[in-house]
Amino acid sequence: MSDYRSSRGPKLAKHLRLLALAALPFAATTFASTSAHAQAWLRDRTYQEGIGIRVGDVELHPGIGAEVGVDSNWFVRSHVAGANIVNGPPAAPIREAGIIRITPSFSFGTLSDQRTNGEKPSFTYRGSIAGSYREFIGTEVNDQRNMNVHATFRGDILPGRPVGLGFFAGYQRFVQPSALPGVDLSFNRSDINAGAEVIAIPGGGTLDMHLGYQFYGALYESTQGSAFTNFTHEISLKNRWRFRPKTALFTETGLSFVTYPNAGRSILTLNDAIPLRTRVGINGLVTSRISVLAALGYSATFLANGALASTSQFDSLNAQLEGTVYLTGTAAPANDPTALTAISTLTVGYLRDVMVGSAQSFQGRPSYIFGGGQNTTIGSFTGLDKIYGRLSYMFAGRAVVSLDGYLDILSFPAVEAAGALTPSFTNYRPGASLFGEYRFADSFGLNATIDYTQQISDVQIPLGGGQVFDLNNRRVQATLGFRWFM
Repeated sequence: MSDYRSSRGPKLAKHLRLLALAALPFAATTFASTSAHAQAWLRDRTYQEGIGIRVGDVELHPGIGAEVGVDSNWFVRSHVAGANIVNGPPAAPIREAGIIRITPSFSFGTLSDQRTNGEKPSFTYRGSIAGSYREFIGTEVNDQRNMNVHATFRGDILPGRPVGLGFFAGYQRFVQPSALPGVDLSFNRSDINAGAEVIAIPGGGTLDMHLGYQFYGALYESTQGSAFTNFTHEISLKNRWRFRPKTALFTETGLSFVTYPNAGRSILTLNDAIPLRTRVGINGLVTSRISVLAALGYSATFLANGALASTSQFDSLNAQLEGTVYLTGTAAPANDPTALTAISTLTVGYLRDVMVGSAQSFQGRPSYIFGGGQNTTIGSFTGLDKIYGRLSYMFAGRAVVSLDGYLDILSFPAVEAAGALTPSFTNYRPGASLFGEYRFADSFGLNATIDYTQQISDVQIPLGGGQVFDLNNRRVQATLGFRWFM
């Protein structure tokens, strides 16, 4: 352990990195959700893109959205009051904010299936870029203006053929301020990923196999936050066997290598890890209106420094059980008869998994449905049990309403700080989101979003000198806006 880690004293300045570590998991969850809801229409391409602009063999889809609204707790501070709490009143009062947000977007790619009648050329690609600029109104938030960015690209060589190759890359910028007033500390970060996969579809397409590699990186911009920068290399194998027209068995296995190159700058131990995750399951229609996804597997973290008191491993089953009712029927794209889409659906489910490093920001695992990615920084992993549901309904082809609800049960390993060991603990994170949009024309709509999130905890992390960091917080965000898209 470095001299810095063993230093003592009540001054808050000596514990900035600990405060960052304690605040990040909750700020990250909330801000990831904010980024997702800044572009709520991106959840379903049925509602995202219009006919587009055709230029030769390329489709262009420009768009822009604007929103105004309020945020009840921009700094994600605790609502628990106490003279010794550094991130709650009276030392750190909760600050509401008025928000103006503008989100231009642009996507491009080879011609869609609607224009090619489902036929695939020898090379296809799709890319997108979107940015959200935010302006703030309110006490202490006036200087919080910022820009989030999201960009993706994927290309496929010989798609749908017996052997093909896919390659992809992505970039996301997240803005996460400090919960501490008067402290020049933020956790803004850039998440990047890149990878490729070999796709084999032997025979008539009943079986498809994906062997891939991906790199993920979480790059923190500020000097104080750089301790949490981490890199992940992942090798994965995914197989799917279609034994009915709209039902398939699948297996997924991934082995990752996670490193924290600047871990020595943190007063907490940030462990390198070699997490393993594998599962087998079934996904498809039970009846013409009901589909089920069921999966069971194993996950383990294999953290370094296993002899330390603050190091505990995750070694347990992962599981998922999800059911969807298609309220207004189903449709299957011609190029993928196992894919299921619908105008109106009701989904309920349960998921058990573990989060390690930054990979989940891009992986799109069911773990992070309705909440975005979370970069694990308090301890070296976060165990997750999630109960979730979603109702999505479209009225007369004009109005869309989506209601999401979830309860996350988050399990954290022991935390060693300020000479004290906080035993492993569990937090609860309930949340809900209501999104609605009315489309006056095929390419113009008005929308409204209301988000609620809360962190429930009985843990306060000691910082020395009698000071603590409280892990409770709650937040409401509400916006009204419009979008134009093609």
